[in-house]
Amino acid sequence: MVSVLGLGSGVTRGLAPGAHIALHKVCWFSDCYSSDILAAMYVAITDGVDVLSLSLGGFPLPLFTATIAIGSFRAMEHGISVVCTAGNNGPIENSVANKAPWIATVSASTLHKRFPALVQIDNGQFLYGESMYPGNQLSPTKEFELVYVTGEDNGSEFCFRGSLPRAKVGGKMVVCDRVNGRTEKGPAVKESGGAAMILTNTAINLEEDSFDVHVLPATLIGFDEALRLKAYINSTSKPKARIVFGGTVIRKSRAPAAEQFSARGPSYTNPSILKPDVIATAVNIIAAWPQNLGKSIFISI
Repeated sequence: MVSVLGLGSGVTRGLAPGAHIALHKVCWFSDCYSSDILAAMYVAITDGVDVLSLSLGGFPLPLFTATIAIGSFRAMEHGISVVCTAGNNGPIENSVANKAPWIATVSASTLHKRFPALVQIDNGQFLYGESMYPGNQLSPTKEFELVYVTGEDNGSEFCFRGSLPRAKVGGKMVVCDRVNGRTEKGPAVKESGGAAMILTNTAINLEEDSFDVHVLPATLIGFDEALRLKAYINSTSKPKARIVFGGTVIRKSRAPAAEQFSARGPSYTNPSILKPDVIATAVNIIAAWPQNLGKSIFISI
C-alpha cells in the first residue's frame, strides 16, 4: 500500500516489472538541444533497444526539420517502436508536436481520482479546488481573512519570494495567481507570515487542475472560480474564507478527458495526418520521490 500523506491510498505496480530501462539525458537548465536528442537516439538505436519513449514536445515543424521525426525514422527502419508526447501547447488547434506517421503520439488525460479542497467564502459560496495537503492538519472550521496583494510592482500577485509584505499577509489566507512554479509559492507565503494559500488559475491555465502537496494549507482553483473569488474580495472590506479538505474521491468525475494543456491536432503542416493517436493518463500521477526531499519541492507529474 502506498499513499501521499494519507491521500490516494492504494496498491501500485509497474506495467512491465521485467523491463530493462536505459536513460539518456538530453535536456539541461537552458534547453533541450537537437544535437543531444539525436545523439541519444543514435546511441539507443546502436544499443538495440526495443522501444524509444520521448517525453519531449515543442512546436509543430515540417517533418524535414523536426529533430525527433528525423531520428525516429531511423529507429523505425531498425524495427524500433517510437512513442512521443503530443506536447503542451493545448488547447490550441493544430498545436500537436511529434506528428510523423511513424511515431505513436500520446496525449495527456485526466484521472478518475480527485482530491477536493473547496474554498468556502464568507458569503456561503463554495469554490471547487484540489490539493494534496493533508486536511487533518487544519481544523475544518478554521477561517482566515483573505488578502490579494496587488500594485506592489514586484510580482506580489504571483507570490514571488520576497514580494509579499509581512504586514499585509501575516496570519491571513493569501491569494496567488499561477504563473511561476506552483510549489514555489507556498514557501514564499509562509516566509512572509501567511497562514494559508489559494492558487488561482489565470486565462492561460483556465480550468486545468494540477494539484500539489504544499508546506501550508492550500488549494488550487480554476479560472472561473478565481474570477468569482476576486469579485467577492473586491465586494467587502474584510473578506474571509476557509478551506474544506475532502480527502480522496474516486470515480466521481468524468475521465479520461484531454487535459487543458495537452496539444490538439490535426497536424499543422499536413492536416491529413490525424494526431494524437491515443490518450493516456499523464497528469497528477502519484509517483515516488527521494526521502530527503521536503514538501516545498514535491511535484505531481
